[in-house]
Amino acid sequence: ENRDRIAVVFGTGIGGIDELQKSFATLEEKGPKRVNPLFIPTMIGNIAAGNLAIRYGMRGECLNVVTACATGAHCIGTALRDIRHGYIDAALVGGTEESVSPICIAGFTNLSALTRAEDPKEASLPFDARRGGFVAGEGAGALVIESLESALARGAAPIAEITGFGSTGDAYHMTAPDPEATAITAAMAAALAEGGFTPADLGHLNAHGTGTPANDATESKALANLMGGVEAAASVPVTSVKGTTGHMLGAAGAVEAIVCALSVARDAVPPTAGFAEAAEDCPVAVVTEAMTDYPQKVALSTSLGFGGHNAALAFSPYRG
Repeated sequence: ENRDRIAVVFGTGIGGIDELQKSFATLEEKGPKRVNPLFIPTMIGNIAAGNLAIRYGMRGECLNVVTACATGAHCIGTALRDIRHGYIDAALVGGTEESVSPICIAGFTNLSALTRAEDPKEASLPFDARRGGFVAGEGAGALVIESLESALARGAAPIAEITGFGSTGDAYHMTAPDPEATAITAAMAAALAEGGFTPADLGHLNAHGTGTPANDATESKALANLMGGVEAAASVPVTSVKGTTGHMLGAAGAVEAIVCALSVARDAVPPTAGFAEAAEDCPVAVVTEAMTDYPQKVALSTSLGFGGHNAALAFSPYRG
């Protein structure tokens, strides 16, 4: 491959927060001369993309798109557009997060964003009536995306096709999503339209589904907006992986994109762990048992981030 035309677009919502907290403690306890000389390059969020490029010798565009919990999805969408515009042939894309640290947990707790459930099995409850916040998770998700010509030229077997990407901003509030869901609805509609699909073609929604009251109600509203009403929205299966993984912040959109791509490729929709009681403010069809033998034209994966950042990725099966 021509490595000058292979990009790395890999993000993190927060960056090296553990390194930051540890270095503050070192500064206070031992003085400035004991702070790690690699503190800055270890902490900054773009170093993930930089290190991946160095490791694999990829000399194309090297970016870190930061949009809080929508980071992973926006990294994928950014590289997708670069490929479509002909700037690159392929890209290593995704997101990563290591945010379970005292300062992050304290901040999210005081924001009332984290669950207070004592039973782990009843902690991460996307779209459930009992939901009360998210469970902090850590992880990473990585995908190789490329033009079909590039994939076939190197003998690759495509898993799925990214048929659309929508990106909007709420322009509403620092942390709360717009309850009218106008902008996220627009992102979802744009992702479908880019691939030539209509809402009637939607096979399922892999939702952001954090298990917070505001997010899940907003995504339910967005689906109703998209489909033209609550009754039509109830015909679309909805799933969230956060019942299994917790909320991985900057990595979430990438991990969910992987699940969504595999879902359309395998004619399946995975269940939502933890869901048991339907919520009145979430009138959507949450998947509780794995759906199989379920071919789909297109599915959506949505991501929402603090600041009002919205991303929607459309995935379709690759039929060759």
